[in-house]
Amino acid sequence: MVKQAIEDAPEPTMLSLANLARAAKRTVVCRAPLSTATARRLPRLPVPNLENTLQTYLRSLQPLIKDDADRNGTSIQTVTTRQETLAGLFANGLGKTLQERLHGEWPIPEHI
Repeated sequence: MVKQAIEDAPEPTMLSLANLARAAKRTVVCRAPLSTATARRLPRLPVPNLENTLQTYLRSLQPLIKDDADRNGTSIQTVTTRQETLAGLFANGLGKTLQERLHGEWPIPEHI
């Protein structure tokens, strides 16, 4: 049964900007509720630079980009440019907002 489920699973594709944004929002917003006292006692973890994170993300896409280009009949450069554009849009939009939240510029609400 598990083998059949694996065979029936859709082929993985690269994340679109919308899917990436939804995944990032779920990651930041969906967490177990903490009491205010517990939340304030937890140390803040270091937050990596957004640009470095996006560069790592783009490098990790390289093997997938070749497959995507071959499958769709487009050039690797076209697919790479599209992904770089999407990463840039994310960095200047939702990514910037989420990065600010992660850097603690948004205080922990009192009503947690």
